[in-house]
Amino acid sequence: MALSCSVSLTAASGWPFPQNRNTERVKPILKEFKPTLPSTQKWSVSQKQTLAFGPTKQYPITINNDDSDTAGYAEKLQTFKHILRKEGEEPIQGLAMIDAIQRLSIDYHFQEEIDSILTRQSMLLSTIHSDNNLYEVALRFRLLRQQGYHVSAGVFDNFKDNEGRFKQKLSGDIMGLVSLYEASQLSIRGEDVLDEAGDYSFQLLRSSLTHQDYNQARLVRNSLEHPHHKSLASFTAKYYFNDEPNGWISELQELAKTECERVQSQHQHEIVEILKWWKDLGLSTELRFARDQPLKWYMWSMACLTDPSLSEQRIELTKPVSMIYIIDDIFDVHGTLDELVCFTEVINRWDIAAAEQLPDYMKICFKALNNITNEISYKIYNKHGWNPADSLRKAWASLCRAFLVEARWFASGKLPSGEEYLKNGIVSSGVHVVLVHIFFLLGQDLSKENVELISNFPPIISSTATILRLWDDLGSAKDENQDGHDGSYVECYLRENEGSSFEDARKQVLHMISDAWKQLNQECLSPNPFSSTFSKASLNIARMVPLMYDYDVNHRLPSLEEHMKSLFYENVSAPRNGSTLWEIGFPDRSAAEFYIPDANPKYINKLYLKQERWDIAAAEQLPDYMKICFKALNNITNEISYKIYNKHGWNPADSLRKAWASLCRAFLVEARWFASGKLPSGEEYLKNGIVSSGVHVVLVHIFFLLGQGLTKENEELISNFPPIISSTATILRLWDDLGSAKVTSKSIIFLF
Repeated sequence: MALSCSVSLTAASGWPFPQNRNTERVKPILKEFKPTLPSTQKWSVSQKQTLAFGPTKQYPITINNDDSDTAGYAEKLQTFKHILRKEGEEPIQGLAMIDAIQRLSIDYHFQEEIDSILTRQSMLLSTIHSDNNLYEVALRFRLLRQQGYHVSAGVFDNFKDNEGRFKQKLSGDIMGLVSLYEASQLSIRGEDVLDEAGDYSFQLLRSSLTHQDYNQARLVRNSLEHPHHKSLASFTAKYYFNDEPNGWISELQELAKTECERVQSQHQHEIVEILKWWKDLGLSTELRFARDQPLKWYMWSMACLTDPSLSEQRIELTKPVSMIYIIDDIFDVHGTLDELVCFTEVINRWDIAAAEQLPDYMKICFKALNNITNEISYKIYNKHGWNPADSLRKAWASLCRAFLVEARWFASGKLPSGEEYLKNGIVSSGVHVVLVHIFFLLGQDLSKENVELISNFPPIISSTATILRLWDDLGSAKDENQDGHDGSYVECYLRENEGSSFEDARKQVLHMISDAWKQLNQECLSPNPFSSTFSKASLNIARMVPLMYDYDVNHRLPSLEEHMKSLFYENVSAPRNGSTLWEIGFPDRSAAEFYIPDANPKYINKLYLKQERWDIAAAEQLPDYMKICFKALNNITNEISYKIYNKHGWNPADSLRKAWASLCRAFLVEARWFASGKLPSGEEYLKNGIVSSGVHVVLVHIFFLLGQGLTKENEELISNFPPIISSTATILRLWDDLGSAKVTSKSIIFLF
């Protein structure tokens, strides 16, 4: 039955802030304007919280809080700034130092010195004679482009022969080729010379790997796999620590190591706040169908905003990021089409009264979204004198409309054209929502013109969103094999280009990603209406995307796991007396060397979600090793149930769960016998042993996987140990006991 969507236009009537009047800023009167924001606990159905996502007595935290040498560290920073100013007067030395500082991800401490050196280099560009030094020319080009200077790609024409090809003698200049390849990553549309430079240097460097020494080969491989401009410096910094540093390099590396520990400690404090906020919000218990990954969501904020001074902004940004994932799961795996239409109307008009007509789970989500938007808007208004509420609401409305378009495609079974899909997918990527929040949280360049510009998907946002959407689709194709259910650009391409292979589609997508990067590079050049911090945040989203969607054959994200572990777990000087935040966020880490991810929402179909579920929240009370086992079992059961439902139209989740429950009850009976030292009768033993043999679990899975004879009667029969199962189980149990008797002298034989 369709919901009634009687939506009024009273959406913003209760908003406590005045509307923006042109660019005029009004200092808020706290008594008058401070909002009264209802706690989510007042409308949460349950107050149960999970242990996995918040610091508790069971998971003591040890964070490095050693600030005893703050003065000494500040002095070392000042000393190195002096060295940088002095050495930076020499062109090539200044470039090398800036490159090292940026690669070690501590450039925010030296921005004034870097600006000064690069300004001087740009002014003297025509007088610097280094036409024959490929390394220097390419490095200068890259650093100036990264800083927003529109340096001509014509500087590389001097390295071409009369036929327009790069000179053959360059093939032996490994450092020059590395520098050229790195520079080619900053190309913009129409710069054929940089496209040629990238292809030329890549081929030569890749072929040279076999005859290089270890250190040089490592440098080349790192550049080819993680070019600086398209990688997160915090992720790649570890590759640039020299084992035998000397001079200023040694001093810089010591600073970088100390800074790494200080930043890690800061991130840990931020995570504690995020975990507490997420736990108090209660959505992980109220909306169990949705993802529950606060650490992963925080990674987006941490990647976007790298400056330590932006701690508050990182914490606040994680909140809307989390809501993007939650709302995505509502549209993808739980809501009916009628419900989604009404939910989108409520978001479009931001009508709190109309939200009361929504289903409970949507009501909870909207109230959380409303509270988060109000709180963030108030903080921005209080700090920067600008009320962003209207812009934030419009961004959320655009996102939900795009989600609804995809839901309608899915419901109708109609696949859009590639062009239609990508146009909508740029919006549904969520990038616009994230960058609009970043823009206001930074509070830089706030003007009526820029607010209007940011609300209308400027190229700096659309290009970033294109990169995310296409990488997501490549990752989804690898991770989920799509099968035509979620839709992706890859699928659209294959349908529109009959006879094309997946590899053809992949090459096309990678070409489109490369083109989107060129547009993003163009948008980050001066003049740019947005601040350098905002531009860097846009770049960092694009840099983060491969980590988030680069699935391996086991459907895991090894690069992301490695990055998270290195940031939150490794290389902290203070000894740890308790679990790390990495272990708290993913409890299974403390008991295993591998990571079992949360249930993929793709494997949770709507029929399954309306059935009684295993108690995932209660599982968090278990010891870590049991938690690991249960999460793996839950994931496997979800995945198999989805595949069977998709192939045969029958949801076996309840029957599979019941089979597992019977097995565990039988195991528990045996455990109690063993603990009490009491031997059962032979009849009791065999009756229970038929169940504990596991045969029933295996044959129930086989029955549903085959998909033959699927009826309600047969499902009920298979669940109740029919003779075909009990006889098979008896054979296994008795043979097992014969084998056990031979090995351990413990078996049913001794019970008769």
